[in-house]
Amino acid sequence: MNDLAYSVHVYEPESVFSSWLSLSYILLTTGLLFYHMSNLKTIKASPRVSATIAISLVLISTMYMIYSVGPYTLRMNNVIRMCENDDKCSKQQIMHLRIIKNSYVGLGVITSIVQLIIIYLIGSELYKKL
Repeated sequence: MNDLAYSVHVYEPESVFSSWLSLSYILLTTGLLFYHMSNLKTIKASPRVSATIAISLVLISTMYMIYSVGPYTLRMNNVIRMCENDDKCSKQQIMHLRIIKNSYVGLGVITSIVQLIIIYLIGSELYKKL
């Protein structure tokens, strides 16, 4: 058996997860860019409105990120079970698949935490201006 880590069984879940990550990063960037532009008065918006819009976009981005981690984990757990049930799949391959899964899940969790920190910072800055 070929190494499952280099097969379509892993590439498909990674591809779907990567798409969700991209969407999340686009929303994060849009929210931060909007907030920055409104603070520089390139866009005329009150601090409360700009912070609310930025926080909303970053929060939606975070929700997409969190939502995407669950299905990715389930898909990869299925691939790992496939490998465990196949006599031709070595323990090294199983370990490799777990490392891949944990790396991507860790990326999603860390990104979500950073996004929540950004939300907190924007929100605390808003309350300082009021």
